[in-house]
Amino acid sequence: MNEPRLRAIEVDPVKSKIVKKAFQLFAEGKSSIADISRFFQKFGTTRYSGKMLHLDTVKRILSNKFYIGIITFGGETYEGTHKLFLPPELFEKVQKILEDREHPKNKKHNFTFLGIAKCAECGCAITAEVKHKCYPKTRGNVDYIYYRCTKKKTDCSQNYLREELLEQQLRAIVAKSALPASWAKLWLERLDREETDEKSNS
Repeated sequence: MNEPRLRAIEVDPVKSKIVKKAFQLFAEGKSSIADISRFFQKFGTTRYSGKMLHLDTVKRILSNKFYIGIITFGGETYEGTHKLFLPPELFEKVQKILEDREHPKNKKHNFTFLGIAKCAECGCAITAEVKHKCYPKTRGNVDYIYYRCTKKKTDCSQNYLREELLEQQLRAIVAKSALPASWAKLWLERLDREETDEKSNS
């Protein structure tokens, strides 16, 4: 925070601890950007409306080089003299995780059911990911596909859903909209008549 009286930048004794803890949580590799946004909300760091920080805002916080003493101004980079509260190695570890998630090395999956549904609770898009599980004695390495809410707007309570269960739900929805099988014979007969009439007319 700016300290006009000293003409310097001071470390906020409370917020700096919250930000440092957020870096530590993300560096463990188990938390998503949305998880960190919820962490900030829990400790009072939110938008003016009280809602969770946007995911882009959280990304900017996690990649802000100012926290390790680097200042960018006018396209030039300078080394600052302000006090620091983040170890450089912690910052670099977080950058590595952000980079790996932004540009995954593994081949992208073509998830079958993406783009056709939204979360019924919060209206956010549905995303998918692959979970790996190993069965050493029987099946070896097995991949499972899970679908979940992106939770970009709010702290949605919906959990993961296996692809097989999602397919069952979609089949049930489609079945309600399908024409009864008993109509098939009548429609086929009508099509045959129309084809015969068309040939006659020709």
